[in-house]
Amino acid sequence: MDENANRLLGLVNQLLDFRRIESDAYEIKKEQVDVVSLVQSVYSRFSALPYQKDIEFTLSTNISKLVLQADPEVLNKILSNLLINAFKFARNHVR
Repeated sequence: MDENANRLLGLVNQLLDFRRIESDAYEIKKEQVDVVSLVQSVYSRFSALPYQKDIEFTLSTNISKLVLQADPEVLNKILSNLLINAFKFARNHVR
């Protein structure tokens, strides 16, 4: 129930962000972001989902750190949406 409530809250926040973007009220907050660390964090949040659908889900990288200027909240939303869609349509491999 808690997971569903958090997902619903995330969807509501995405709708609000979409409205802000449409009205030019959304401001991107750039900061130094370690993309590898962010991806690992998103990966760990989604790591229980594959077992529910019998999907192989792995993360591999050749680099330990990649820092760039970005909005970490926006990147998190993008990665989360990509994974949600990948799991929705995956057969048995998500890489």
